[in-house]
Amino acid sequence: MAVPAPVSDSRMAVSIHTNPEAIGPAWRLLEATGIGTGYQTASWAKAWFSTCTADAGRAPLVCLFGSPEAPAGILPLEIAEVGLAKVGRGPGGRHANFRGILMAPEAGGLPWGRLLAAAASAARIDAILLANQIVETPAGRHPLVDLPQSRPSLAYAGRLDLTADPDETLAKVLGKGSRKTMGKKMRHLAAFGPLSMRRAETAEDVKSLMDLFFREKSTRLAELGVPDAFADPAVQAFLIEATRPETGALRLHGAWCGDRPVAMFGGTELGGRLSGCINAHELDPEIARCSPGDLLFAEVIRDAASRGLSVFDLGVGHGPLKARFCERDEPMFDTAIAVSPLGTCALLMLSAADWMKETIKRDERIAGPARRIAGWLGALR
Repeated sequence: MAVPAPVSDSRMAVSIHTNPEAIGPAWRLLEATGIGTGYQTASWAKAWFSTCTADAGRAPLVCLFGSPEAPAGILPLEIAEVGLAKVGRGPGGRHANFRGILMAPEAGGLPWGRLLAAAASAARIDAILLANQIVETPAGRHPLVDLPQSRPSLAYAGRLDLTADPDETLAKVLGKGSRKTMGKKMRHLAAFGPLSMRRAETAEDVKSLMDLFFREKSTRLAELGVPDAFADPAVQAFLIEATRPETGALRLHGAWCGDRPVAMFGGTELGGRLSGCINAHELDPEIARCSPGDLLFAEVIRDAASRGLSVFDLGVGHGPLKARFCERDEPMFDTAIAVSPLGTCALLMLSAADWMKETIKRDERIAGPARRIAGWLGALR
């Protein structure tokens, strides 16, 4: 279904689609040149819509700005109820670090505040919330950042700017001593079997790495006393669908000792940016002391730089891996568009929840208990 939504600016049409396949060619066209991240690709959205959105009984929508032949923007949304309001947010739940519009580079001067409001009205929802959008894009400052409906994000992310020289890139975050220690650990790890680090190309590679991921998360979260969000059948179905080689939403890298996977990394790519989303490593103490996860991260960064990518990120939040492999914080912002009083109330509720979540995360005295409570309440999904 496509619903036209006339706006006061005659330069641009807005249409709402309940079937993502209806605008597949336009989506692929915009992915080739547009401003956005891998979390706005068709493969990511379709994998989420067909699993977690469907399981939760929510509605998937895709907003097309412009025409299928000349798209100015594409915005995938999952419609959820917040109180009595219907709010559209980017697909992916907590697994999507950045949510926003996939936008044509030349579309920055369009009246995006009015266009987003028109999309919300046409979709018959009360509000749209685009959280954790990236301020710095390959085309310059993001066009939405200066809208009256935008504000700096409470969250933060880690970023590494890649150079054409992989060794130069690694030297920015790993000192000479660290690189020497990694060389020793790599030799120790090879004692468990011939060591290979590569991108997963076959279904067998993907399955072995995802088996490691689910096994490690189950064990580690149990040790923390936190319910395993990845045990949710819908989340598992999403990750399995997203990592299939033919889907391509999440590309996997792995480290193997012989046939045994000892570390894995999954990331999504678009516009020269590799965004890390999932990772795991073997918990066997003899292997874990060789830091296979760190060794694989270094190889992933080297591979990304050698392929000409410009940015590597590890998503939202701080942690040991971000501190080790990212050189600076990523400035981000949120855009909140309400088209009804219910939408305004819902956005205020979500803003308060975000403030509380970030405040808790920054206080280690209450972060652990809060994670356990949130897990039992189902808030980690």
